Amino acid sequence: MVVYTVRVPPGSLKIALMGGDDPIVSKIDDSSPLKRTPIQKGFTLVAIRLGNNVILENMTTAEALEILHDNKNDPKRRLTFVADNFKRATKGGHPTVYEGTKPSLE
Repeated sequence: MVVYTVRVPPGSLKIALMGGDDPIVSKIDDSSPLKRTPIQKGFTLVAIRLGNNVILENMTTAEALEILHDNKNDPKRRLTFVADNFKRATKGGHPTVYEGTKPSLE
């Protein structure tokens, strides 16, 4: 599995996400800031890290779009994508939210 984390500038990302449970990039506009990154159509958005160090994971497509919209002016947001057909283990519920550093799995 290949994972990419990219910092994105404030403003609209000009991308389209599809899917229900897993937000998959379905289109990247030519004027999108993601055009200058390794992110491609078909990658799955698996985490959003906000400037206040809140990390959101396990989002549905609708939740991811809402979070991106609500935080479009955050100059320090980072997005993490997986480059293959990622399917998260947990379905439904609410996004997982971490404040600060993500807990260790050890």
